[in-house]
Amino acid sequence: MKTFCLPPKDVAKFRMALKNKAIDIADLINMDTAKRIEFLKNYAGDLAPEVNHLFEQKLVLKNRMQGIKNWASKVGEIGRYSPEKKAQIEQMMQEYRDKQFERTFSPKEHEVFLNDLADAKLGTHVTKAEAKQIFDLYQTADNFKKNYNKDTETWPSPKDKLDYGMAQVQANRYIESLKTEELSIAEMAKRRAGEFKEDWQDNKVAAVGKIIKDVGVELDKNSIAMVASIDNSFIARQGLDLLQTHPSAWKDGAIKSFTDIYKSLKEKHGNEKAKDVLHADLVSRPNYMNGNYQKAGILASFEEQYPTSHPARVPYLGRAFKASEVAFTSSAVRMRINYFDLMHDIAKKNGVDINEAWLKDGGKVINAITKRSDIGKGAVLNLVLWAPRMMWANVQVLTAHGLTGGLKTAFWKKEAAKNLLKITAETATVVAFLNALNPGSVETDPRSSDFLKYRQGNTRIDLTGGRSQYIILLARQLSGQTKNAQTKIIKELGTGKKGAPDRVSVGIDFLINKTTPLVRTGVYLGRERNFEGKKPTALTTAADLTVPIPVRNFYQNVGGDYPENDAVAIVGSVLDLIGVNANTYEPNKHWDGELSKELESFKKRVGEERFKKANIKYNLMVNQAIGKEIKRPSYQRMSDEEKQNRIEKIRRDEKRKIIGR
Repeated sequence: MKTFCLPPKDVAKFRMALKNKAIDIADLINMDTAKRIEFLKNYAGDLAPEVNHLFEQKLVLKNRMQGIKNWASKVGEIGRYSPEKKAQIEQMMQEYRDKQFERTFSPKEHEVFLNDLADAKLGTHVTKAEAKQIFDLYQTADNFKKNYNKDTETWPSPKDKLDYGMAQVQANRYIESLKTEELSIAEMAKRRAGEFKEDWQDNKVAAVGKIIKDVGVELDKNSIAMVASIDNSFIARQGLDLLQTHPSAWKDGAIKSFTDIYKSLKEKHGNEKAKDVLHADLVSRPNYMNGNYQKAGILASFEEQYPTSHPARVPYLGRAFKASEVAFTSSAVRMRINYFDLMHDIAKKNGVDINEAWLKDGGKVINAITKRSDIGKGAVLNLVLWAPRMMWANVQVLTAHGLTGGLKTAFWKKEAAKNLLKITAETATVVAFLNALNPGSVETDPRSSDFLKYRQGNTRIDLTGGRSQYIILLARQLSGQTKNAQTKIIKELGTGKKGAPDRVSVGIDFLINKTTPLVRTGVYLGRERNFEGKKPTALTTAADLTVPIPVRNFYQNVGGDYPENDAVAIVGSVLDLIGVNANTYEPNKHWDGELSKELESFKKRVGEERFKKANIKYNLMVNQAIGKEIKRPSYQRMSDEEKQNRIEKIRRDEKRKIIGR
């Protein structure tokens, strides 16, 4: 059944309409759905569909008139639905729950220990002594909780708040210690082998299929976790939109993330201590204690960038993995609850009704602004796409939730629109400033892959946290054109020429870049070329599946075959550690992929090693020549066809210099 709660002013208006017969039940019964919803908007506003849905449920009851009477009482909060009566019932239910908890976990001497009930509540087996320990821990927390003023939702002092929070943490951690079985990787493998033997005896084909699936899922999860680690990326990637819209809510999470990393690296159990501090703060906040965070759905059970913690068991590197994981997950929690508290206070000061619709809409906006959404819960989708929830959240922010299910409350509709306006205005201001300092340093044509990226030499710094990719895709699909980031040449999609891109291939390439490391590696192997156009090797394949992105980008930015050796590349590598997308690369032509008779003859003549060095030298010379050419006014006045001919001539000339013909 749909649940809702009308704002107090609408409840009063509804009651008055019932009293003066402005709402005629007979008329409502005879109206069709659309007309009834339109009528109810006078009293329920945006919640009219929910009010009508409840009304229509009552129409099909055997005792229809009694049902409609209950409908009127619920919507108008009359009788047993009045706030006073509901508060009384909630108090009675809480007292009942407290007694039930005590009866289950701390029975009196004459009472029997209800072992099965205790096990069912905790999800694991507990002894009578363990159950008593659980009760005592929560009793301690409840004693601290007595200092909390429910009416004003305040603690007498920060110490009282901390004491309660840490007592809750100790109780929860004790329960987790009973439920969690720490196994080494070898022990897990041994257990899984035993399960396989049992499955094999029942059904050989099913046993093989199941283990292949399990291995694939584990490889997929572990590759995601490893590749996404060894950084503090949340603060400037997932948290970028919040920084641009509500920096006060962002600041606390960003600063404390570095403290979390320091503690995790310095102390043996530093990551657990950092989590405890966060959890103590979380559970003692008023909006956690009254259930608002939970109803809004902003407390995630896991972050899709860290679907498993198994890499934490790797010797030496495990602590670094834990540090980056706790920084990421803690930043997400802190920023979301800070943003919620900020908007909750604003709403209360302005007399906005904090009802279920407000909470649900708030959860949508808060999660989206920190790159999380309610899509991507299916196992198949998560196995194929790296971060589907982040992808959908980007769409939600870019459309102010207008194309993604929408928002029901005026408060959050306005907030989503303001967020989009702030992000757009601030990004435009930064782009204008950088282009004023260094004309042309930021591409403003959305058909180019360099759109809204600051470019210095061959280093590119994304000013949007990856959001520009969605605009680029849309621009290319709508215009049917792409713009070469290096040569500035605009090409039509779907020309029919061999190897020429079309709208479908552009869309497929976009999705491939969003796949998990395991799936993307499979695509590279199938195509026999990776993102850089090189043929995958055992070494590059292993690196794609295991090496963290910041490590790879550092090598690409300041090392590899094409080192920049300038400050921008080094700065880019540092920025990448906090989530700013920064890459240094040059458009390379790999001769191995196009061995013409001319190049094949040259390779035989000079050998493998000199051939590779010649290819690198060719790329450097071509890139330098093209870089100078595109700045010439004469080049800029050329048609796209003339530009293409000029670029091809540069490539031919440089190749002749290299191979000596």
